[in-house]
Amino acid sequence: MTGTVTVEDSRVSLKVWGALVGDTLVSRNARDGDVAALQSPVATGNIHLRKLIVWNEDPNGLLVGFQGDGGIVRIDDCELHVPPTYRVSWIKPGAKNTKLILGPSCVQRGKVVVAPVKAIAPAGRLVDAGQLLPDGSKYGLITLGAKWAAKIKLKANTVVRHLDGFRYEVVR
Repeated sequence: MTGTVTVEDSRVSLKVWGALVGDTLVSRNARDGDVAALQSPVATGNIHLRKLIVWNEDPNGLLVGFQGDGGIVRIDDCELHVPPTYRVSWIKPGAKNTKLILGPSCVQRGKVVVAPVKAIAPAGRLVDAGQLLPDGSKYGLITLGAKWAAKIKLKANTVVRHLDGFRYEVVR
């Protein structure tokens, strides 16, 4: 898996029945886990991701699941935009010899490391626009109509730039 792969609103963002080495996985709102190492009669999940970026508001969300014997998951770097109660791993009852290797930006003292909000220059005002989506332009600029502007307490025709998830920066 080369480059960045983004998976949104899936049951599990990445399921592997064998070996996979990947650059970056962006997982948004996975319902049953972000990464799963599975087992088939001929292969066991062996996953190495260089970076995992997760956006999920589910307080019971799951980072990694093991569904068979001998699964190995290694994630070097994480950017986790999740609640602090997000679960690190789940092992299917009866599965044995699983191994989870997570970098220090993923887990510390058995808990997920929640990513800090990053300041973006130029530092405009950040707003949460809910389900407002970017217009697809390469700059991600959106001019707010009166209804959306009122909803997020801005003036009509305010221009915002889509940053990520539900975060927007006021441009003008």
